[in-house]
Amino acid sequence: MKKLEKSPGIKAYNELEGSERLKQHNAFEDSDKLKQYNELKTAAVNDKEKNKEFKRLSNDSAIKSYFKLEKSKNLKLYHEVIGSHNLVRYKELKEHVNTDEFKKKVAYLKDRKKFEKSEAYKKYADYKKLAGDSVVSFVLKYEKSKLYKNYLDVKESFDLKRYNELKELIESEDYKKQKAWLEDKKRWEKTEDAQKFKKYETDKKKPEFVKYFKYKDSTDFDFYKNWGVVFEDSFMVKKLDDAKWMTSSLTTSKTLGQNYAMPGDLSVFTDGANIQTGSKLSIQVKKEIKEGMVWQMPAGFVQTDFEYTSGIISSGEHFQFEDGIVEAKIYFNPVKQVASSFYLANGSNVPRANLVEMGAKNILGLYTMNESGKIASEGLEINNLKKGAYIFTLEKSGATFTWKINELEVLKLTSNDLNKPLELNASSLVVDKLSGSSANFDVEWVKCYRKK
Repeated sequence: MKKLEKSPGIKAYNELEGSERLKQHNAFEDSDKLKQYNELKTAAVNDKEKNKEFKRLSNDSAIKSYFKLEKSKNLKLYHEVIGSHNLVRYKELKEHVNTDEFKKKVAYLKDRKKFEKSEAYKKYADYKKLAGDSVVSFVLKYEKSKLYKNYLDVKESFDLKRYNELKELIESEDYKKQKAWLEDKKRWEKTEDAQKFKKYETDKKKPEFVKYFKYKDSTDFDFYKNWGVVFEDSFMVKKLDDAKWMTSSLTTSKTLGQNYAMPGDLSVFTDGANIQTGSKLSIQVKKEIKEGMVWQMPAGFVQTDFEYTSGIISSGEHFQFEDGIVEAKIYFNPVKQVASSFYLANGSNVPRANLVEMGAKNILGLYTMNESGKIASEGLEINNLKKGAYIFTLEKSGATFTWKINELEVLKLTSNDLNKPLELNASSLVVDKLSGSSANFDVEWVKCYRKK
């Protein structure tokens, strides 16, 4: 308990658990002041008044106190130790050492007169008493006689001990069984080693063993020797990893600073509200009224109401994909009114390489801008693909792009416009009114490889 109590995590727990400081910190998380601070942090970029208010709040003692603890090592250790085995063990030990039974045991072990209170001391006292008894004195005298000495010489002799050992041995069931086994000409077939050999002969014919030895020295796994993972996410955590993803496009983050829509869009991207993780990534389209910004010429960004909300994730500020392989396990379940895409781009929506797009169009390939300013599509239609999970793969080598579905090559194209670092993007966009109230775009995992 003392050792655990000195560990950094337990120290942080004992310092913060139930403390007024932690209570105030947790209460401040839902405060209007913190919400205002976070809102101004984004809005203050292009607004002098908001920037001035943001700087004022940045010097607020409550704000400073909140972020001081929020970024502290102690709070990090506190969160790490909550629910840990060490904390559970520490509490068990603390409860144990405070029991009356434990305290009594400690008191007993520290008592210098515990021998006088022990059973051994009582036996010693009885021995002293018996030593003066007349019967005991007679026995002690008899023990010195020649007859008794002769008896003892034989009784304790090696020959008598060995005789009794051998007699007991040859009369035992184990000896009889061992004798019979040694006289048995077929004893090998009855041994444990023989059974192990038979099991070996059986096991080596099992499909999994046959397959193992087939591939043991083969080149089938050379891919993993030559390629290394440089980016991956299995979306198992219930919160989107903000060290890997942002919930807006790279273009949006560098222009307006918030998600916006284009003319004709029926939905607007929320700031992560339509993104769910936990066992997979799920981008949800919902039928709900939401106010957002739309780009309209010549007015620019105009505020309007949208019938639907959706979501987008991008690796733009965290990871740029160069030459290598991108693969993702994606559930192919197209909804005609929703364009769901997993694509690679360089800071803009077009040009881009679609790992897969489903919905109004079910395609793999490239989107480019033609001379008349319209989006041109080049690729492969996958309308005949059955609903279900597929591993979609895109390999980039300079300006050459190669697509695979479940390891089968299906398309190869070139694009000099996309021969540059590209960010990963996934989104759903409503292009027509839904028959229902929602639709999902599900991705189980994504991995990026680069040659070692």
